[in-house]
Amino acid sequence: MKRNAIIPLLAAMLLAVICGPAPAAEPPALCVPAEVKLDVQPPALTIGTFYSGQSARLVGELEEGQEVALELKGPSENASFDLKGKVGPFWMNRGLVQVENAPTLYILLLPAQTPPEAELESLGLGMTHLKGGVKVVSPGQDPEQIFAKFLEFKKASGLYQQRSGAVTYAPAGQGRRAFYADFDFPSSLAAGQCQVVATVFENGAVLGRLEKTYVVEDGPFLALVKGLALDRALLFGVLCVLIALVTGAVMGVVFKGGKGGH
Repeated sequence: MKRNAIIPLLAAMLLAVICGPAPAAEPPALCVPAEVKLDVQPPALTIGTFYSGQSARLVGELEEGQEVALELKGPSENASFDLKGKVGPFWMNRGLVQVENAPTLYILLLPAQTPPEAELESLGLGMTHLKGGVKVVSPGQDPEQIFAKFLEFKKASGLYQQRSGAVTYAPAGQGRRAFYADFDFPSSLAAGQCQVVATVFENGAVLGRLEKTYVVEDGPFLALVKGLALDRALLFGVLCVLIALVTGAVMGVVFKGGKGGH
């Protein structure tokens, strides 16, 4: 009997050594309540040849008493910049600055009762929170100042926006309320997959987040040009030279003809 009991015990000990301790249970993911709805109008965006920006709207519903903040995040990129500075009487390049893991687009739309910046950061929102995920490589320069200049550049181009009072609420009945927020995609927007995020919070605590993918794509002509530039660089270069020659010849004939008419 003792021999029969020892064999299973040894087998269990051997299995424990091989498999190791059981992994600790991960905390449950923070999910948005199922009652929350979110849609984007228009459902997709195409950047054509004459694209100069596009108006859009985020709409949805949530429970009465809840608040919502809406974000649009473009894909992350690593960007390099030449840092200009004054050396004596001359303006010169003072080095190369790299900004890594920065989203190409960041738009934050907030309700009228906007929390202060410190509270926004605790909710995982805002420019201060965004800064925590961005890495600035600037040898000999202050990363804080570099990021501030990078932020100014992005804001000036419309790619980074933070707007208070952009989210408007309206009664929807049965203890619910609708929300909507209008905004403009900037003219400098690049194609790619964006993330639309609705953060639902109440009394300073996040209840959950709902995410949707929003596709921004190039129109047929822009897609063709980019495809040639990337995949057939030689052909693309030859076409550019031919177009320049034809354009120059046409302009020469036009201006020569106009001069002879006088």
